Amino acid sequence: MKLTEQGGQGASEGQLTVGTLNVGSLTRRCWDVADIMEKKQIDILCVQETRWKGKQETEIGENFKMLNSGADEKGRSGVAVFLNKVIKENILEVERKNCRIIKIKLCFSGHIVNVISAYAPQVGCSKDLKKRFWEELEEIVSSIKLDERLIIGGDLNGHIGCNPENISKIHGGHGMGKMNKEGELIVKFALAFDVAMINTFFKNKNYTTYSSGGRETQIDFLMCRRSHLREVKNCKIIKGESVNTQHRLVISDFLID
Repeated sequence: MKLTEQGGQGASEGQLTVGTLNVGSLTRRCWDVADIMEKKQIDILCVQETRWKGKQETEIGENFKMLNSGADEKGRSGVAVFLNKVIKENILEVERKNCRIIKIKLCFSGHIVNVISAYAPQVGCSKDLKKRFWEELEEIVSSIKLDERLIIGGDLNGHIGCNPENISKIHGGHGMGKMNKEGELIVKFALAFDVAMINTFFKNKNYTTYSSGGRETQIDFLMCRRSHLREVKNCKIIKGESVNTQHRLVISDFLID
C-alpha cells in the first residue's frame, strides 16, 4: 500500500477511504482484516461483533492498529476501529462508549474527523436495549461539533427499504426491501442529526450487505453529515472480501476539502 503523509493512496489530496464490516469474531482474524484493508487500500475500517473483552490497542505488524471496545460479560458484541500506519499517528481522542459504540477523533488533511463504529441490537433484542443503544449513540454524536466531520460505520440491524418518500434528504433512493421497526429507529436518528445513509445515494448492482440461508438484506451502513455528502465520491458493496461469510464489506472514498 502506498501511503502519503496524510493517509492512504490519494490522501495527499484529502482522499480518505473508510469501510465497515461485521467480522463475527476477531479471534485469529486480525491479520485477515489487515489483509483486506491492504488489498482494498482502506485507511479506516469500522468493525463490529469482535467478541473480544477489554479495551485493547493492538499493533498489527507495522502497518495497522486496532482499537477495541470490548464485548459484554457474556462475550457478545464488541466494536473496533482499524487504522492504517499513517492515520493511526493522527489520533486525537478515543472514546469507548460501551460494547456497541466506539469513537475515534483524528486530524486529517487539516480537518477534525470523528469516526464511529456502531453495532445496533438485533431483531429480537429487548426494546430497552435498543432504546439505550440509540440514546447512547445520540449522546456521543451530540457532543461532536457541527463543523467537524462525522463518519459512522455500522451493522445497524435494521431495514430502511428502497422508498425514500418523506425521507429523501437522508435516503438517496437506492436500497432494497421494506422498512421495518428497527429501520424506523435508524431513520429517526438520521433525520434528527441530519446524517445521510451513504449506501442509498449510490447505485450498485446489488445492495445486499447480509446474506444467510437464502435471505438477503441491507443492514450494514456508512453515514455522514448531509452537509458533507458532496465529499463522498462513491459507495461500494464488495462480495467475497470478508472474514464473515454472512456480511459484505461496505467502503466509500471521501475527498475532504
